[in-house]
Amino acid sequence: MKKLKKIFAMNEQNRKKTLLFVDDERMTLSAYKKYFEPSSEYNLIFADDGDSARKIIMENKIDLVISDFNMPGLNGLQLLKMIKHKHVSAGFILCTGDKHIKDFALFLGADHFLYKPIKFKELKGAILDILKTGQ
Repeated sequence: MKKLKKIFAMNEQNRKKTLLFVDDERMTLSAYKKYFEPSSEYNLIFADDGDSARKIIMENKIDLVISDFNMPGLNGLQLLKMIKHKHVSAGFILCTGDKHIKDFALFLGADHFLYKPIKFKELKGAILDILKTGQ
């Protein structure tokens, strides 16, 4: 039994991590795709609103969500609350131009907060940190 647990843990460590990018601005999603897709380091999933993201999260193993705050329907903070309420183990990075919600997002359990416009090196560093520590 211990051997099986060890094998499962090794498979989990070697599994390609899945990132979910959520933003209602198509140009932002395209920029994420253009930056991250060529490396094929991660499995990438894209959602253009919080409601679509919620469905994806409930049906898939997502390691990290990178979400905009201000979206129609479910906003980024509501998505974060849903993840924490459902005990989903995905990490969470909130990205927004709204400087007034940073403390609240971190209080709710966001692993990282980035101001828009996004600096991709900073985002990549945050992703690596969160995935390395397992959130």
